[in-house]
Amino acid sequence: TETLQGEVNRAEIELDTYQSLNTKLSDTKSEIETSIQQIKASSAQIQDENIQLEGKKRDAESRLRALTEDKRLLRTTVDDAIAALGNEQEAVEKLGRERAELQRLEGELQSESDALSKAVSTKKID
Repeated sequence: TETLQGEVNRAEIELDTYQSLNTKLSDTKSEIETSIQQIKASSAQIQDENIQLEGKKRDAESRLRALTEDKRLLRTTVDDAIAALGNEQEAVEKLGRERAELQRLEGELQSESDALSKAVSTKKID
């Protein structure tokens, strides 16, 4: 019976060991399941954030396109304004040349008028 009692004792020790291992395994399984749930929750949150970032990216791209168009329109406006200023400068220069020509002609006219007046007064004296 001693051998039988020894075997029973060893069996009880093995049973305790297996039960302890089973408890540890169960605890580890619970921890893993909790970790998996946390990972799934984090993954869902990351997916939501990715969706929000995609929306922000589309908005930013749209704003960039609008700003690019605004820049193009502004460049056209500036180019038109520069061209208009160039045309105005040319017109001012042309008016300056015409004014100088007019002053020259007025001078000639005045000279001719003075000569004519002198001729008329000389003729009256005769």
